[in-house]
Amino acid sequence: MTILKIARMGHPVLLEKAVPVADVATVQTLIRDMHDTLVDSGGIGLAAPQVHESQRVVLVSVPDQRREGEEPAVQITALINPELEPIGEEKVTGWEGCLSIPGLRGAVHAKMVANFVKAADQVTLTDGIAHPCTCHAVAL
Repeated sequence: MTILKIARMGHPVLLEKAVPVADVATVQTLIRDMHDTLVDSGGIGLAAPQVHESQRVVLVSVPDQRREGEEPAVQITALINPELEPIGEEKVTGWEGCLSIPGLRGAVHAKMVANFVKAADQVTLTDGIAHPCTCHAVAL
């Protein structure tokens, strides 16, 4: 189990455009370490630049204790080279925090329906807290 150090607001790695992953096999250890870091932090989303890795890898999770209303729990999902694909103009606002800015929360405005492509698969996270969290993490 490896817990990675989380970059704080202002760190140069958070200001760079993350590099696409060319070979999924090369990021498996990073994904495992990000998984351990996300669980340890109690967060619901983590982008690779937040752990000092400028790669397009995002983890999202909504455990039972973090669900809002009737939304389903989301197991930890790794998105590799995610692309945000808004469908329609309707927006939703969700309050969330950021592991790189501890102690602060803010409103995230995102298109209501969006698909996130991971490798050759397509994942749709459109409901509840997972949606604005994923939009926020993909934007890093």
